[in-house]
Amino acid sequence: MFAAGPGAKGRQDHRPHPRTSRGRGREQCDLNNPADIHTFCTQFLTKSDTRLDGLIFAHEYQHIGVPSFLSTTDDDERDEKSLATFLMTTLLLPALLVAPVERDIRILTVVNPFYAAASTSFSPTFPTPTPSSIFLAEGHRSLRTIILNRHLQRIFDALPKPQIPKAEANASSVPVVSGRMQKSNLVAVSVSPGISRLDTVSRLLNADWKLSGSSFSWFGLFLYILFAPVLYLTTKSPKSSIQSVLHALFLPTPFKVLSSTDTPIVQTELLKPGALYADCATVKLDVPVPSTSINVTENDKEGIQIEEDGEYGGEKVGRWVWEAYETGLKVWDKGKDKSD
Repeated sequence: MFAAGPGAKGRQDHRPHPRTSRGRGREQCDLNNPADIHTFCTQFLTKSDTRLDGLIFAHEYQHIGVPSFLSTTDDDERDEKSLATFLMTTLLLPALLVAPVERDIRILTVVNPFYAAASTSFSPTFPTPTPSSIFLAEGHRSLRTIILNRHLQRIFDALPKPQIPKAEANASSVPVVSGRMQKSNLVAVSVSPGISRLDTVSRLLNADWKLSGSSFSWFGLFLYILFAPVLYLTTKSPKSSIQSVLHALFLPTPFKVLSSTDTPIVQTELLKPGALYADCATVKLDVPVPSTSINVTENDKEGIQIEEDGEYGGEKVGRWVWEAYETGLKVWDKGKDKSD
């Protein structure tokens, strides 16, 4: 299991910690450096044990941006976090795609709760256009990740590899999952834990004492303490925030239900591949297709036929976002090479 999240110390020290079943310790990777991500993934893929049961990207959840009267922040940080998720996911796909079909593998990305604010003016381009509100900027980042995960699920579902759950040794028939429920054992979902006192409000006010240098604001800390009683009633603690993440992580899939019992329980809640989860429930989000033309490649050029499901803007918007990530990744790589 790979878990990528904010580091315990230093400025934006975001490091993924791969944990193996043998408990061989932790390896670290700087998610702000594409070269380090390439090296980390290459070293993992060349090892004898490349089993992956899941990827959890939590580094995009922390709020970025504060009101101008408190401080300023680097807007490039939003793009770098999103591109790091895309880069590591695509680099580790070879290990995921060769996994046995009976394995339940999940890619879970934790996003901030402002996605709805960007639905009417969404643009996936890198660098992200500077909006008038930091909440709109955060919403663009969150919505872009949600649409990316939905399109990644479409790609998983369109792969020609047959997906059949493992049958019992004495079973007389092989269980078959409806294609409308689940087509692949690879599942990508997004999770929005909501507004957290620690990861959202304290970062919004620069009141987190873990921030180094000029990023920390004593005035922001004063405001945080002043409104603490109200925040306690209206925002979530870290323990409450993680509930939606755990819900999406441990919710059974149709494959798992069929492989564990002869008669699936109708009332059992099943994980919806490609969905957005908030407050332990799926979220329906309307993303309007832009009126301007979208230049995207055709399905047949990729060798797979991706179905149009209409969710989160549909396949066309999903492909638009995917290609924006590819373009942004090239620019990020070139920019880091010049700075080094």
